[in-house]
Amino acid sequence: MAALGALGAHAQGGTAPPNGFVTMSASGSTTDVHPNYGTDTRMTLDANGDPVVAFLWQNPSGNGDYSDTTLYVSAWSRTKGSFLAPVKIEVTGDIVGSGSPGVSLSIAHDTSSNRLGLAYRVVTASGREIHFAISQDDGATWNIETVATTSLGDVLGMDLGMALGVAYAAYGENNVGIVYLTAPETAAGASWKSTVAPIEAGYSTPELGFGLALDGNGTPVLAYALDADNSADVRLEFWRLDKPTPSASHLPMGTTAASLTM
Repeated sequence: MAALGALGAHAQGGTAPPNGFVTMSASGSTTDVHPNYGTDTRMTLDANGDPVVAFLWQNPSGNGDYSDTTLYVSAWSRTKGSFLAPVKIEVTGDIVGSGSPGVSLSIAHDTSSNRLGLAYRVVTASGREIHFAISQDDGATWNIETVATTSLGDVLGMDLGMALGVAYAAYGENNVGIVYLTAPETAAGASWKSTVAPIEAGYSTPELGFGLALDGNGTPVLAYALDADNSADVRLEFWRLDKPTPSASHLPMGTTAASLTM
């Protein structure tokens, strides 16, 4: 399905964003107070190095029912010399106040394909879904795919990376661990591959303790923390996803980062 909007047409010339503070958008409603508007703000840079910002508007109707919480994107226009009006991507449901800590959305830009991507969770009647939205026209239109569903536990956090036409996402899930997803950027949702990050014997996973990044070759790397089940010990795992198993360092509680050994 697609979400249509008025972004796009980012000219290489024109007016770049100014130094200092500039207003991006406003809700236009006198009933909105922080943190309802602009919740979980995330940003990437487009082909010009200009900002493209994703954010949530919680309960835009103001009726106290947060099931209408909605995801928006706004981008800087060099032609107009200002941020464009936010584009509505999708109603996500109450992904902020439904008991889940951590930001459950992420935005990225692939410099090789000039595509924008969004990864985020959506509350459904049966549980949680992970959606991936892709734009091939600077955010003017978005195609949305359901790439994963969860029923065992809530989704905690979200990281997205894109390079060389491939999308990579990671999120934490209660009772499961850190889940890693990947597929070509334009693939159908059913084509996405899902892997749970390795957990060593004697350790469990604090689901918010993770981060995903891409190296200079576009290879994804994942870092995450494991709590020891029966001792005061934390294991920090570093996993290059082109390798079969992660490498680890240990940080016993009460020690300093300087004591880490790889």
